[in-house]
Amino acid sequence: MAMTEFAMDQAKTRESIFQATKTSQLHPVQMLSWETQEQWLKHLQGLSTENSDENVHMEKSERVCHMTEIEDLQAPQSFPVAPLCIKDPREYFDSQQANALRVRLDHGIGMVMVIGMG
Repeated sequence: MAMTEFAMDQAKTRESIFQATKTSQLHPVQMLSWETQEQWLKHLQGLSTENSDENVHMEKSERVCHMTEIEDLQAPQSFPVAPLCIKDPREYFDSQQANALRVRLDHGIGMVMVIGMG
């Protein structure tokens, strides 16, 4: 007989005794002991059902793995990539700064108008 079956049989026997003595006055420590044993029984019963739950969970996860994604929700298979070819990094960054300065000057950003007083 498996350990959980043995424990469950013992707990059932204790439960029937507890039901019979429940009407009589029990000491609070005894009452706590009975409640603890009942909780332990529930825990053991939960462990025996968890094994079957794990199998069901594994089957579900296997089914999910085999499911196909909806086309709209799929990630792009290949990302559009523009090749970047920088032969001289200094020249590249200098040209970027020159372009940024040209844009500022074209839009009048960063210019300070100096008015002479005289």
